[in-house]
Formats: sequence, structure tokens, C-alpha cells
Amino acid sequence: MESSVVMQACKDINNSKLLSDYDITSCSQDSGICDLYKNFLSDCNCIDMCDAFTTVREACSENVAVKDEIKNSTYVVLDCPKSDVDVSL
Repeated sequence: MESSVVMQACKDINNSKLLSDYDITSCSQDSGICDLYKNFLSDCNCIDMCDAFTTVREACSENVAVKDEIKNSTYVVLDCPKSDVDVSL
């Protein structure tokens, strides 16, 4: 697969998740890449950064206390620990 197709698919997926009025018109929709990506996340029981952002945005709009807590805190997003050393920390 050409890198330009992958880059366009990435752009389409992110925009479709973050922009409610975004219309996917590129080959990524026709090729099924978007559906494959959604299925991959579901199979792995994972979310991507767009999903995390949307969840936080919705929580902030529903609860002002959450919004204030986020504003006054620093967060670092990491993957789950994989090695025994990471787990022991």
C-alpha cells in the first residue's frame, strides 16, 4: 500500500472522529481502511487519542468539576507497562 494512501486514511479517520461534519471522500473510505481500523480497536479493546479526547470533552461538558480538575492537573499518557521492571515501578 502506498504511503500516501495510509497518510490520507489517517487524516480521514482523525477528522471523521473529531469533526462531526467531516465527509470522507478519499479512497480510505472506499478501501475499507476506516472500518478495518475501527474493528482493530474494538478487537484490541483499545481507544485511540481521538476517542480519549472525545471522552474527556464530553465529561467536561457534563461536569464542571471535571473540567476544573483537568485544568489544574498535569497528565502524562503512557502505554500499559509491558516488562517486569515497568510493572514493579
